[in-house]
Amino acid sequence: MTTKTYELKDFCVNLIGLSDYFMHVGQFANAEYCLYAAHSILPEDQKKKKKLRANLCLSLGQYYQVLLTFLVLNWTTQEKNEIPEEAQKKTIQFPEVDVVWPVIKPINGYQDAVSIFKLGNT
Repeated sequence: MTTKTYELKDFCVNLIGLSDYFMHVGQFANAEYCLYAAHSILPEDQKKKKKLRANLCLSLGQYYQVLLTFLVLNWTTQEKNEIPEEAQKKTIQFPEVDVVWPVIKPINGYQDAVSIFKLGNT
């Protein structure tokens, strides 16, 4: 990435694929990081790369749906305020993109769940 000699579409598609993998193995911080890294390299002009943007938005929605399911299941067990280390794991990083590492927090009730639901529907 530092040399900027990458195909934008291929790189974004690969990040979406990585995110899908991380999401399904419970590494939610890695999954979210990949999706926002892909978003950060898209052109600012919303009229460019519409299909790629649409795929990214779809992936973000799917991510938040899976995350919400995980958090609700976690909340309904005895571990209400604990998130497994695996969910916070950081194994991939692109210093060239301006993306802050996400912190996966437990939900503490209905309002927390609603806020995650809204993220997935915007």
